[in-house]
Amino acid sequence: MNTTHVKLSPAVLLAFVLLLCNLSAIARPQEKIKKKEISQSYSVSAGDRLQVENRYGNITVTHWNQNTVAIRVEVECKARSEERAQENLDRIQIETKKIGGIVSAVTTIKKEMNSNSNNESMTINYYIQMPPKLAADLNQKYGNINLPSDNNGNMDIHVKYGNLNAGNFTANAMIEAKYGNIEVGNLQDAQLDLGYVGTAKIRNAKDLTIDSKYSNLDIQDIQSLRMEIKYGNLTIESVSRLDMEIKYSDAKIGTLKDALNVSSLSYSNLKIRNLSPSFSKVNVESHYGNLEVALPAKTSFRIVAENMKYSSCDVNGFNITRKHFDDEDRDKNYTYEINGGKQPTIHFEGNRYGNLKVKAN
Repeated sequence: MNTTHVKLSPAVLLAFVLLLCNLSAIARPQEKIKKKEISQSYSVSAGDRLQVENRYGNITVTHWNQNTVAIRVEVECKARSEERAQENLDRIQIETKKIGGIVSAVTTIKKEMNSNSNNESMTINYYIQMPPKLAADLNQKYGNINLPSDNNGNMDIHVKYGNLNAGNFTANAMIEAKYGNIEVGNLQDAQLDLGYVGTAKIRNAKDLTIDSKYSNLDIQDIQSLRMEIKYGNLTIESVSRLDMEIKYSDAKIGTLKDALNVSSLSYSNLKIRNLSPSFSKVNVESHYGNLEVALPAKTSFRIVAENMKYSSCDVNGFNITRKHFDDEDRDKNYTYEINGGKQPTIHFEGNRYGNLKVKAN
């Protein structure tokens, strides 16, 4: 049986590939695009406030030295046909107005696209110019909020399924972020509500209150932090005062300058790489949690570890001038005086299953 092999030239192969591409392009409907733009400006004065609510796009804010808020909205809809793209465009309404001292801009979509709306999309982008000190409430869902390098007015920010990119906040700030990432510069007085945030980066802060769930935080330097964290990770390079609840999480602190109070270290790990020799107190209550602390070998202080029945208490690298061990009431209690110190104190409540390690660095 004879078999004939046909060898195609490169030119023929190229022509065949191009033919397949052209047939695919012919079979696929061409994408149609419809656009519209809305622009409006309002005069503002000290004490006024901006409110924006948007979906499926971004809010981008810039500052200028005018007592005016300028709002420009670009809307774009894509679909398989011009008729369908226009229908989607007509469903999107942008309402801007000023009532009293409130300038508002709200996106309304009359009917959401259904599950059969294949190859259809909408993008609604806000571009806002405003005075640097104007207070603002910004709400963005399915998109990002982009702010200038310095924000001097009170800010209330809500972003879901998107990212927050911002510079410094010199006034009060409330930030709610869900299912995205945030990166900000310096904060003065701020409250953060975080949920499923992949990465939250904060450069420096004066006074922070944070409620974090399923999120990861990275803070460079902070003076005072009150925080509850669940199912996440926390890294702080330097902090003065901490008041925390840590549950099912890992927390790492570079330098702790003053005081730490952890009301619940539950199924979690807390590591302090460098505790200042001038610290005032460390109080930690553990529920199946582990605490590791390192501080200079010549520091004068005391360690009290209570209810350590099934726990470990490891102290090494110091001049231990007095050690007391008590296990008369079923729960083991340890007291160490380091370099003759009676104060300040590292106090650890083990609740039978928490572990403590204190070492010299």
